[in-house]
Amino acid sequence: MYEFRFSTDVLNPDTFLYNTGPIEARDSENFNRRQTYSVTEVRGGVRRELGTGLASPPCNIGPRSTPNYAGLANAAVHELDDGIVVR
Repeated sequence: MYEFRFSTDVLNPDTFLYNTGPIEARDSENFNRRQTYSVTEVRGGVRRELGTGLASPPCNIGPRSTPNYAGLANAAVHELDDGIVVR
């Protein structure tokens, strides 16, 4: 079993907007609500942390906000221990 824990950071708490302009990279200043996560494997009651601080891609909310969504999504693919890949 795999356990995912998500954390959301709001860069500009003075706005409710998800983005304040086009998101062209994961670290774009326009990406206001960034999300990261950790992955833990649980087998036979033994927990093993596989990754932390893994970046999630932004939501695909349209070409004006995420003009190169495929690139953003591909940048958020993470290869962990033992060849495990999370997307």
